[in-house]
Amino acid sequence: MEQGRSIKVWIRGMCTRGLVYLLIALALAAASGCEAEKSNDDHAANSAVEPASGNGRKADNPPSGDTERAPSDQAAATAAPETATSNGDPSAAAAPVYTDEEYAALIASQFNKVHQLDKAGEGEYFYELAVLGENEVVYGMDNGDGFELVQHDFRTGKTRSIISLKGELISLTFSPERQMLDISYSLNDAWKFKAWSFSAGELKGNLRTVLAENEKWSLVRSDKGGGIWGVARDGSGKFKLTDNALDHSPWWIPGTNQFVFLAHTNRKINDGSGYEYALILYDMDTRKWKELSFDKGPWKILGWMEPGKKLLVDHAFNEGVDLNYTEPYIVDLELIEEYPLFSAGMDAYDLAFNASSRSFAVTISGYLAFYDQKGDIHSLEPWLVYSSEQLGSPFTYSPDGKRGAYLVKAAPTSDGASGALGRLVITDAYGREPMVLHDYNLPVISFEWSPDGKAIACFIQNSHGSFIVMKELESLGGTSGRGN
Repeated sequence: MEQGRSIKVWIRGMCTRGLVYLLIALALAAASGCEAEKSNDDHAANSAVEPASGNGRKADNPPSGDTERAPSDQAAATAAPETATSNGDPSAAAAPVYTDEEYAALIASQFNKVHQLDKAGEGEYFYELAVLGENEVVYGMDNGDGFELVQHDFRTGKTRSIISLKGELISLTFSPERQMLDISYSLNDAWKFKAWSFSAGELKGNLRTVLAENEKWSLVRSDKGGGIWGVARDGSGKFKLTDNALDHSPWWIPGTNQFVFLAHTNRKINDGSGYEYALILYDMDTRKWKELSFDKGPWKILGWMEPGKKLLVDHAFNEGVDLNYTEPYIVDLELIEEYPLFSAGMDAYDLAFNASSRSFAVTISGYLAFYDQKGDIHSLEPWLVYSSEQLGSPFTYSPDGKRGAYLVKAAPTSDGASGALGRLVITDAYGREPMVLHDYNLPVISFEWSPDGKAIACFIQNSHGSFIVMKELESLGGTSGRGN
């Protein structure tokens, strides 16, 4: 994949399927004095219970509905998770009360690997989660004077600080070949860069963030100034290609030293919906560029539908709206033509591009819609199990393009507590064969795939603590379901 993939994921919720589950792990049963009961009711088998929820990314105070621990004479009655009501709707279950130790045991019962963040860090902001492999993660935390990057190894259980920096973390971004983790941050209104080397296991004094690479050149952001820079991969030269700091999205034309990118024109769109961008073709051999004769306006390049010939782009303007609406177009670089893939007024959002199959997915009301390499509809998959559940995150492809994941959120209760809870669902690349990652509704803040797509990591946080967890997908087995 040519583009460095942003690690940042904004989570909003998703759909799930039924699993028979233990109402609580033996450790919780022992702590609470309650014997876990397995429900034989078909609806209960498709339901999930709701541990008390946190809200947002900071674990400060219990949100509405997250009550304090009951007195000791009530502990046995409140420690065990409560099952859903007879209609099988998981969002209808009342939130039980846990001690911190019970909640940690519940998390441990659901995932292969668990790292609980230091209690001393409770209340600090979690920034980013980068998955280096099936056993290693890097995450960022606010340290009060800036941010700290921390590495955790699930094999050894060891956690170590990589670096503490003043300023504000902007993003953690894998280099195109996934050999470096590029760190972008701001300090005194200036962009700064560092990089973590996977192979060397150490921090490099990197002065750039890689945007795209071919065999000869790297296209980067540099601390030397705004715009896009070209850097020879053999170290023989570095020079500035564009001047505007808002120029972005360079994509190499395979087999050449030419690339296209989006240039900020400094002109506002006539209807006031943001600034214009133009599609530019740049030739690194001649150091010349030309503007391609496409309409100017909102642009986002998503990837090659036909390498070197046809791009998938998005012309939607989204500033100030809650949903990430999409207007996908095919841009033909040979014919210098573009055409829309959706009819006018189609209410689609959260487009995800699969670089492996040159296909994509969007969300529409009640469904995930999947499109093939030509932009034709391939299939529709419902994401709702229960009418009260809400899809809360975009469909996200694994790095190898073979699977997808999304979050389904329990509907908010009258006090709003349940809206922060959800379950992560794993599917194939077309949204089929859904498998629930965990049995209980949990406050999942973000999730990330492992590089090989065989595991997935989540950040979970509420007033009981902060956890980074990982689950190997083979452990889910082959069962699936959406409820009947």
